[in-house]
Amino acid sequence: LGLATYLVDHGWRRVDDPARLAPGDLVFFVDDPCCPGFPEHVFLFAGWRGRPDRGQALAIDNQGFRRVRPVAGDARYGAFQYALRAP
Repeated sequence: LGLATYLVDHGWRRVDDPARLAPGDLVFFVDDPCCPGFPEHVFLFAGWRGRPDRGQALAIDNQGFRRVRPVAGDARYGAFQYALRAP
């Protein structure tokens, strides 16, 4: 949660509705069950694959790869909690 707090303190705005995601948003998934306060997954939102209502996000991960990630949640990645948008 340190990163999220730092970003909010520096003007990043919270986005609570995944339908309002915009390219460049930093997406945080729900906390890992073992570690409250630490999200299971974080990625940079690059856009939608197909229709936004299907919840398939184009994500850039921490290795710089572009991948398709479900925003509604699945067994591997949890579910959307919120996103942060740069000022």
